[in-house]
Amino acid sequence: MIVLVQATILTVGLNGRNESLKNLPVRLITMQSGLEAARSLKNEKVNSVISRWDLDDMPDGKFLKTLKAAKSYIPTIAFVRPGNTTQEVAARAL
Repeated sequence: MIVLVQATILTVGLNGRNESLKNLPVRLITMQSGLEAARSLKNEKVNSVISRWDLDDMPDGKFLKTLKAAKSYIPTIAFVRPGNTTQEVAARAL
């Protein structure tokens, strides 16, 4: 069976929580740090980014804020800390 890849998704800081995406017809690029992800975006064309809001090397949404400033056309999904309304409001503002 041939599966055609319909999109490329970059996941950042999900620590293996992206396993469920492997069953979809997408190409996954998995990074752990914001710096690593930012570097990969220079060479990779991605259709979407899924990232934790607080990355170890880029806290307070710095990676997603930088991404939106540079490439506002890329749809993003941010995972925020449960119950943290400050993070949620900031992520929704992007």
